Amino acid sequence: MQAPNPESLTQIPEGCALVAFFQPVSEFVRALAQRKLTAFSLVLLPRITRAQPMDVLSSQATVAGYKAVLLAASATGRLLPMLVTAAGTLPAARVLVLGAGVAGLQAIATARRLGAIVSAFDVRPAVKEQVQSLGATFLEMAIEEHAETAGGYAKELSEETHRKELALLANAVKDADIVISTAACRAGHEAGSGDRRPRR
Repeated sequence: MQAPNPESLTQIPEGCALVAFFQPVSEFVRALAQRKLTAFSLVLLPRITRAQPMDVLSSQATVAGYKAVLLAASATGRLLPMLVTAAGTLPAARVLVLGAGVAGLQAIATARRLGAIVSAFDVRPAVKEQVQSLGATFLEMAIEEHAETAGGYAKELSEETHRKELALLANAVKDADIVISTAACRAGHEAGSGDRRPRR
C-alpha cells in the first residue's frame, strides 16, 4: 500500500506500473522516472461515490479494525464471550474502542460478534447511533465546542475539553480488558477520528 523505499524501488522492473499510497513529491517522482515506471498515487484519488471501490483508506481501515480485535483477543489470554461451564461462569471480556470511524466501527462489530461487552468513545456525537446499532455502549461527554469538521472528521479539541476527555477515558480504560485505539493522534491529542491512519 505504501510507497516503496529506495531499495525496493530498484527491484521493480523498468516499464512497470506502480499503484500505491504515496505523496507525489519531486524526489520520489524523479526516482520513478529514472526507473521508467508509470505511477498512480491513490492519495490523489477523490473520495467520491464513483471512486469508492478504490478508496484505500476506508478499505484498509476496515481490515485494521477487524485485525486489531483478533490480535488483541489472541494477546489478552482470555476468552471474549461469556461462557457457562461445569466449572463455573466466565464473564465476557470488556472491550473499549476509541474512535468510531471506519476502523472503529469494524472493531466494534468484530468484538461484538466474538461475544465481548463493547463500549466506544468518539468526540463526534453524530456517531452515537452507529455505535449503538452495532450493540455497543456509547460513552458520552458533554462537548460545548463543535468537534467535527465539514467533511465529517473529528477535529482537535481545546485543552480544557481534552482534559475532560482524558478524565472520562481514564475511568473507562481501567474497567476494560482490551482497549483498541483507532483514533488519529494529532499534536499529541487523541482526535477521535477513525477515518485517519488506524492504529492498534
